[in-house]
Amino acid sequence: MRQSKEIICNHLRWGQTLAVRSHVGRAIPGPRIRTWGTQRILAATTKQNENPGQRGTIMNRERILEVVLTMLCAVLLLIASVGKYPYGFYMVLRLVITVGAVYWAWRVYKAGLRFWTWIFAAVALLLNPFLPIRMQRTQWQPIDLCLGILLIGWSGYWLFRKRT
Repeated sequence: MRQSKEIICNHLRWGQTLAVRSHVGRAIPGPRIRTWGTQRILAATTKQNENPGQRGTIMNRERILEVVLTMLCAVLLLIASVGKYPYGFYMVLRLVITVGAVYWAWRVYKAGLRFWTWIFAAVALLLNPFLPIRMQRTQWQPIDLCLGILLIGWSGYWLFRKRT
């Protein structure tokens, strides 16, 4: 993530850069100068995370929200795989997972991950509440367990994947 700081600066020309000396004596390239009206404004751009292990990853609020909601769905699937709940719980769960799977199918299609698009489309078709596939609870439990594990794995992959 980048954070911009603006400082009014009247003694530098357009496009001129500053060089700031660090405590070891190396020159650190400074920010560029941009004009705003009659005053010159110094727009300094600094990086929040200088950790080289995080370079190239996308850690923004949207991605974190996607992962948190996906993990919530995964937990619900894991809860459904070990218990016996009323029929309404399973219908709401199917609706939530179907909406999530359709969202992920669209999202990964836009990201160019065609294989995962087909996986999430298959999950949406399997769990859709509009044309349900009828099975006993004992038959659904291993499917719920596998899908919960798949969503947990997907969440970890999506959170830490590199930029494309």
